[in-house]
This record gives sequence, C-alpha cells and structure tokens, in this order.
Amino acid sequence: MKGQLVFEFLIAVMVFFGVLVYVINYLSTSFYTTRQEFASNSLESKAFSIGELLVLNKGNWSNGVPAVAGLAEDWPVLNSSKIQWLQTYCVGNYGGLTRNLGIEERNSLRIVVNESGNPAGLVDCGPKIAWPARAEARRVALSESKKVLSVYVGIW
Repeated sequence: MKGQLVFEFLIAVMVFFGVLVYVINYLSTSFYTTRQEFASNSLESKAFSIGELLVLNKGNWSNGVPAVAGLAEDWPVLNSSKIQWLQTYCVGNYGGLTRNLGIEERNSLRIVVNESGNPAGLVDCGPKIAWPARAEARRVALSESKKVLSVYVGIW
C-alpha cells in the first residue's frame, strides 16, 4: 500500500476544491454587492443630513460666507438673505461649499430651492445632470412671506 492513491481520496479532494471555488466565488460577488449598497446608503445619508442641515440649522454666515451652512430663521421659516447668500456663494465658490458640507471630491452636489409660484427658483447650485442622482433628499419649509419652499439636495 505504499505510494498508492486511494480512489476515495481523489473524490474527497475534488469535492473539497469544488466547495472552495464555490465559497470564493460567492464571497467575491457578495462583497461587490455589499460595497455598492454601502456606497449608495452612505450617499443617501449624506443627502438627508445636508437637507436637514439647510432647513433646520440657522447656520453661521459672516459676510455671505458660511462657516456652517444653514438657511433657517426659525423653523419652519427660511431666511431669504441666507438663501441669496447660498446662491451667491455657490456660484462663486462651489468647491468651497462642497468641502464645507463634507462632500468628497469624486462626488458632485446639487442644491435647488424653489418657491411656490416662482418658476425661476431661488437657488440653483451645482452641475446639472440628465439622469437621477444616486441619492436625493427633498425638504419643505416656508419663506418669510409664508410661501412654500422646496429644498432639493442631490448627490452622485
């Protein structure tokens, strides 16, 4: 029996390698799916937190530059001066705004504030996209003149 190969051993080795290949394949595909879901959930969380920050936080604006971006006067009313400052700051310093809000350089941010009855919109910040953003958040508040404001935040 010295140096002989047993048939049962060959079957066991083939089953072992078959199971090993299956497990490695399963782990690699599930890892990719989990990573994509995590990235999507992370962006969605970021969009919601920016929306909440803009609508609920009074912010800290000095000379039209936000140390902390926030548009609230007193919930649910948004300050019109802060809305104008956001538009001006975004047009002049989009990169600074995205860094201030914690958006990574590989991602893009779009903020739109619309007032009911005003088709032009109050804020149109960030690049326009032809497809839906990977993460979106919409918030509703009131203007100082008691009109309904819609705050949209999209990240991709």
